[in-house]
Amino acid sequence: MNAPFIWIILPILISILLIIFRRHRGVIVFSGLAICLLFAWSAWIVSFDQVIQLGTRTIKIGETLSVFGRDFVLSESERPVISLIYFINAFWILGAYYSKPTRLFVPYSILVVALLTAVIAVEPFLFAAVILELIVLLSVPLLAEPGQKSHKGALRFLAFQTLAMPFILFTSWMVTGVEAGPGDLELLSRAAALLGIGLTFSLAIFPFHSWIPMLAEESPPYLAAYIFFVFPLGVSLFALGLLDRFVWLRESGILISIVQILGGIMVFVGGFWAGVERHLGRILGFAAIMEIGYTLLSISLIEKNGLLIYFWLFIPRLLAYVLWAMSLSKINRDSNNNINFGNIRGVGLQSPFSSIGVLIGNFTLAGIPFLAAFPGRLVIWEALAKSSPIIASGTIIGSIALIVAGLRTLSVLFVSKPLPIKENSLKISPLSDSVISEDKMPLLETDSTDRLEKRIFLIENNWVNSIIWGLFFLLIIYVGNFPQFYIRILQNFLSVFEHFGQ
Repeated sequence: MNAPFIWIILPILISILLIIFRRHRGVIVFSGLAICLLFAWSAWIVSFDQVIQLGTRTIKIGETLSVFGRDFVLSESERPVISLIYFINAFWILGAYYSKPTRLFVPYSILVVALLTAVIAVEPFLFAAVILELIVLLSVPLLAEPGQKSHKGALRFLAFQTLAMPFILFTSWMVTGVEAGPGDLELLSRAAALLGIGLTFSLAIFPFHSWIPMLAEESPPYLAAYIFFVFPLGVSLFALGLLDRFVWLRESGILISIVQILGGIMVFVGGFWAGVERHLGRILGFAAIMEIGYTLLSISLIEKNGLLIYFWLFIPRLLAYVLWAMSLSKINRDSNNNINFGNIRGVGLQSPFSSIGVLIGNFTLAGIPFLAAFPGRLVIWEALAKSSPIIASGTIIGSIALIVAGLRTLSVLFVSKPLPIKENSLKISPLSDSVISEDKMPLLETDSTDRLEKRIFLIENNWVNSIIWGLFFLLIIYVGNFPQFYIRILQNFLSVFEHFGQ
């Protein structure tokens, strides 16, 4: 038995099995949640390539698995990151119960997290680009409604990610020559340029970011947000692996400066467009562009604890994305898949918890004090203020613009005179989508107290939804006010990159 089989092959087989039972949404969600937590816990406590005593038997978990002539190696130093990836996916599966995306989401997410583990494990490392392309191909059919053609955003996403792969693979051929003759400056510059182009396409760096707001507008919010989180995670881990392996990349001051400038541009541009946007989905997309910018900024600060900042951003980003996306999914369903400002006026009075969830997610990523992302944002702003005041100012302006987007959303969701909306009284089983009873009601014209009580009831379809929403809300507050309790855990993740930042 070896680690790649347990944390790569086995989850792939489980995801295929879950597809067979996808009709039972509640069972699939909580089964997927338990599976991801089990893999996360086991990766955290089980040592690789060491003998484990189980009663009277001993088991040794190897580190290497060969598949089609390629080695997949999971070493002891990579255990914490594997645990983190599966733990993150468990949160996304939990939020899927509230947001109710396609029934294939849970099997798909487990398959994706297994492939992300393969991205870390594959040798030679540059073949990870092929695995990332496989994730793209699996994602595109999921982003379109059954029976409908793929949207332009999904197709552009596929096109840009596919364009990235040949640049990265061609770089792998050139790297051999670079390692043989590291003093060849011309070969170094060519390899760096090709690699930079490939990563620019893959990470949706300006100006190749246009598919993000398009995808956010056309696709279900929860699926789009999952893509916005997973792909920058996979590609950035891949990029950090490259910098860790090749000293000529790691010591390139020009490359680090370019990464920092691009990061500042992404934060500024994303925040500016979010501040003037009138579609809730596209605002989420522009916030995702800002998060890619902050990822680049953390990488550029690698000599100033940037690697710790990089992992530090994961948990606040995860909590904000999931709460924002699952709340926006509820509003999207109630608004007939039209979440333009003109169509959602007053929805906050009918769906107060989902509306508050959208606002909390927005303000968290904007870096409002006392919310989860603020401590990490503050560290980045302080570091940039010492080395690049202009870039620091641009990132702060971008965050202020995202706050403006949240305030505009607030003014629309909670206007005093909502448009008339028919209300349904639904009772739903906590572990099933089946409707027990339905009592269609006419437009309410009773006093405001009765309207408020009935509308809040519509939000609380079941007690499980209430617990899930409250859990994410409390975690955002807790992480924003007590970051020291998980910063110590993050120190374990730094070992996955042996040279970067040393």
